[in-house]
Amino acid sequence: MVMRAGPVQTVRRWWLARQAPSATLTLHHRNLYILPTRMGWMLGATLLLLLVASINDQLNLGYMLTFWLLGMAVVGMHLTHGNARGLQWTAPTHTLHGHAGDALPAPLQVHNPSRRSAWAIGLGWHGGALQWHDVGPGTQTLPLAWTAARRGRHTLPPLKLETRYPLGAFRAWAWWRLPTEALVYPAVEADAPPWPSARTTGSDTEGDAPAARDEAGLRDQLRPFRQGDTPRDIAWKKSASALSLGPAHWISRERDAAPRGRLLLEPAMTGLADPEAALSRLCAWVLRADALGIDYGLRLGAHTIAPSNGEAHRHACLEALALC
Repeated sequence: MVMRAGPVQTVRRWWLARQAPSATLTLHHRNLYILPTRMGWMLGATLLLLLVASINDQLNLGYMLTFWLLGMAVVGMHLTHGNARGLQWTAPTHTLHGHAGDALPAPLQVHNPSRRSAWAIGLGWHGGALQWHDVGPGTQTLPLAWTAARRGRHTLPPLKLETRYPLGAFRAWAWWRLPTEALVYPAVEADAPPWPSARTTGSDTEGDAPAARDEAGLRDQLRPFRQGDTPRDIAWKKSASALSLGPAHWISRERDAAPRGRLLLEPAMTGLADPEAALSRLCAWVLRADALGIDYGLRLGAHTIAPSNGEAHRHACLEALALC
């Protein structure tokens, strides 16, 4: 059963869609709105009841109490609006990267030009809970994160800025559409099995016969240590044996970079019927191959990424999995 949005949600979505995304936002009287909270409406009803009772019984102390509470409410409304007015916000403009289900950090920078602090400022995405912060004078960065439930390229939802300080009888709020985008990769399968060792690049891409090589079967050759070798490249047992016999050099592994041993990953290798589950397994294999330093590639339908390695290659493969 599909739940239809109410008139309030429909009007809100229409109104937010008309706002242009902006990397900066300064709160002032034209974009900072204020209305009573539920407690504020109850306070108004109580004041009305006190006023009617004072008129009926001609109670001078009742008049004094009613207008004294009304004056406090008016002052509280002014303080609530002024608590957030003047704050200058800056959003991140770079694209956020992460996996589905992970919290993607999107910190906000806020500048308070006043000499007084802004207390209890709430930040929250549309439809989500608010996180409360105190903003002192000057510039500071407030932590904020967004969680995407599915992969793909997303625009961050509208952000709500709210305060109810000091009485809680009024709330002043503003909506902000950020220009920030998020590229969400598939979720990484937990405890993913090893990839089939027989599926490596062969004559179809390199002109040689296929050669099986899995993550545990890297063919290594020993050579003297060279400047730039990482601790992972050092053959520790061989080096220890050589050094125990007398002066010698450290011994490193020369990884076999023969092109016919490189991996070409594709959904058919996963053995899964669910496309999203297959992409999650491929994502886990990409991260594992990258950690092992193996040349790997992707074949997603007609789109093929040639085997390679490195950070840029990893991002290219993850982006292809996110957008396929």
